[in-house]
Amino acid sequence: PKNAEGEFVVGGIAEQAKQALDNLMKTLKEAGYGPENVIKVNVWLDDPRDFAIFNRVYSRYFTLEHAPARVTVQAHMMNDFKVEIDCVAWKAPR
Repeated sequence: PKNAEGEFVVGGIAEQAKQALDNLMKTLKEAGYGPENVIKVNVWLDDPRDFAIFNRVYSRYFTLEHAPARVTVQAHMMNDFKVEIDCVAWKAPR
């Protein structure tokens, strides 16, 4: 959950999840992909009690119509951030 200046976003899980997902969407767009191309998302949460809040933020980016497979696990982060996200995206060859 780093901002454009490369600094970690201060705040709770909602703020950090939004920043991490904004960053993910920006990276996808730069590569010519969109959320509809994401087939799998991996999420690491520092505190599993944050899952419900994270899920509310996540659902703004990935709708039920284009819901990729997702794995969400607890992982103690090495820094003061609450979430880390990566994904796999795919497009059919033209």
